[in-house]
Amino acid sequence: MPQPLSVDIELTCDINTCSDNLYDTVDYDMLCRKIVEIGHNAYLNLIETLAERITQSALENQMVTSVLVRVKKCQPPLKEIRGGFVVEILRHRSP
Repeated sequence: MPQPLSVDIELTCDINTCSDNLYDTVDYDMLCRKIVEIGHNAYLNLIETLAERITQSALENQMVTSVLVRVKKCQPPLKEIRGGFVVEILRHRSP
């Protein structure tokens, strides 16, 4: 059953900070679109799997050296759990 989720993503990147050229950085718009596509097109049981797929998608960009993804289930199944439930995955680019 579809559920409202929230995604936070933190990237560590090896970029040229002296440049002001968009081609010298991560295309955040494209990455956001990929995240939405993964969320809309994947029928997954676990938010851990969703977080892992988002992480792997971000690591496809060669400038990204590590990724921290948080996926929050905004409406957990138990009313006693307020504020949501969060899974966090940290991955580093393999050497």
